[in-house]
Amino acid sequence: MSSAELTKSARIRAPYGDGTANTNVRLFSGGVLATETTHKATVLPQSWHGQWLTIRAIGGNCWVMISPTAAEIDRTVAASEAGAASPKLGIMVPSGEAIPFEVPSTPIDATDLYLCRESDAVGTKLEVWLSS
Repeated sequence: MSSAELTKSARIRAPYGDGTANTNVRLFSGGVLATETTHKATVLPQSWHGQWLTIRAIGGNCWVMISPTAAEIDRTVAASEAGAASPKLGIMVPSGEAIPFEVPSTPIDATDLYLCRESDAVGTKLEVWLSS
């Protein structure tokens, strides 16, 4: 196992519960409810800023990004030799996969950070939990 894999695995923490029905995992739609294939942005809790999250897509692939505005995901961007025509792509979380990533700290000129997302299948859900 490479040192990068060991470093990554050290950041990943299993979801945990309070002994009843509550866990530290939040369930988001893959986009606007009823379609999920339309862009959606939700404010993240302030306590998540600067922390590592793990996101798992269920039911379809989901494109996500963190933004200080309710920015829109653009899954239709076509790349060329000059680069993509739009900066709004985000990163794809493949269905069934869990990907850890770091939420940036709150920018000086903003108070909120948004989880922006859009899926490619109706019914897609995202499980999101703090990894660190």
